[in-house]
Formats: sequence, structure tokens, C-alpha cells
Amino acid sequence: MTRFPTDFWMRRHCIGLLCLGLAFASCEDLPEPTTTGKQTFGCRVNGKLWRPKGRSTPSDNRAPVSAYTLYNTSGSGISSNYLFITAYFGDQAIKLSVNQPKLTAATFPLDKPATFCGFSPNAFGAFATEGVMVCQNKSEFITDNLHTGEIVITRLDPVAKIVSGRFSFVGYDPKTRQTIEVKDGRFDLNYRP
Repeated sequence: MTRFPTDFWMRRHCIGLLCLGLAFASCEDLPEPTTTGKQTFGCRVNGKLWRPKGRSTPSDNRAPVSAYTLYNTSGSGISSNYLFITAYFGDQAIKLSVNQPKLTAATFPLDKPATFCGFSPNAFGAFATEGVMVCQNKSEFITDNLHTGEIVITRLDPVAKIVSGRFSFVGYDPKTRQTIEVKDGRFDLNYRP
């Protein structure tokens, strides 16, 4: 009977363990790009996987991710439709906003100044590390005319209340003068009107 050297078996087992480890590591990845309202959201923030898990404050019962629309008519009779998508992971949040006279499945640039909290007349993307209270952010990385991105709405169904699409942006924090890259973003959500 022929015996293989011990290092052969060691290499074989190490390769097997490596393959098994890679298989388990790939289980936590971006959600599939669907358009059926599966309540999925995910992206990469500076190259690391980011998926909403909810807020870190136990008393805060907001959903890990939410989407809603708002119809607004100003005193001058100009109307606009807003779409807001917000996702939470502990004390981090991603917010996407689109403001158009008519919301449809289309590509919207994220290239105007905005603020993370409150309404903005512009479409924007933002990543924030929040403080204890909402809107007391430790840091806000927001799109502007130099740090841009886009949101692509692939489905906006007002009957089924489904919004699906993808997004990417570079946000800038004026306090720290640092940027953050959010890419490969995708969402498939039911929204509230």
C-alpha cells in the first residue's frame, strides 16, 4: 500500500477548509436585484458590505429600512413628489431622496447640496453616523455638486406600492473634509404613500 506524505494530506485539508470558509463568507452578500417588494436593501460602504439591521437604541422601534412618498404643493402652486428611503444599521443610516414633479422609473442624479434631516428641494444621497437623538449626527456624508451619484428607479408601482432600483454615491462631510463611497446599492421595497 502506497502512503502519501503528510504534507500532501495537510495541503488537501487546508484547501478544503479554505473552500468551505469562502462558501460561508459569501452567504452574507448583497441582496439579489429583484422588483417584487421583497423588503431588501444593501450596498457597499467603502468596500464593506452594509445591510440594514435596525437601530442600536432598544426603544427605537423603527423598521430597519423604510420607504415613503410625499406629495407637496407649495403656496405658489408648484407641486412635487418626494421619495424617501432610509435604512439603519446600529448608529449608522443611509438616506436617499428624490424630488420630482412626477415620480417615475428613471435615473436621477444625486448632485445637489442637501441636509440629512428635514426636507430638501434636491435629490440626494447621505450616510450618517447618528448621535443619541435623530438629527444630532456625529458625521454626515452627503452628495453635492462635487460629490455625486445616482439613484436608478427600475420599478415604481403606485398600485402595488413597490419601489425598486439601485444607487451609488460619494458623500462628503464638511466638518471632517472626508469622503465616503457608497456603491453597488440596491433596494426592493414596499412604500407608504
